[in-house]
Amino acid sequence: MFEKIKKYYDTFFGIQDTIGNFANKSKAQFDAVKAAVNAVEDVKGVYDLVINNYGPDRLIASLHVEVDDSMTAGQIDHMTRKIQHNVYEKTGVVVVAVGIYSFNTSDKEAADMRRKVTAIIRSHENILQVQIGRASCRER
Repeated sequence: MFEKIKKYYDTFFGIQDTIGNFANKSKAQFDAVKAAVNAVEDVKGVYDLVINNYGPDRLIASLHVEVDDSMTAGQIDHMTRKIQHNVYEKTGVVVVAVGIYSFNTSDKEAADMRRKVTAIIRSHENILQVQIGRASCRER
């Protein structure tokens, strides 16, 4: 009887250790990808990061970055390629899609409002990220 209990105990905690190790490795990969993206010039933030694991050494990611609304398509294209290269070089993860969120730089009132709202949201415990989108206070 003792052997059956010991075997169950060892199996259960072995599985728990495996899952724990996987979760820790996944968190480390997630953090490494975010750091590699944030290291690229003009990136103001990384959001909606998804990493899919298709087997050993087959990690595919998609993400959104926030950039100034004044960037041109050519500048964004160049930055996207830098992101893909930097992430692959530093983590081995292949970035297949980079979505863009624009950061309003032309409307001071909207920028002030964004800072205030972001500060309020970040003051709450357990907030992981804040992405407010493009807001404008100008009349349409």
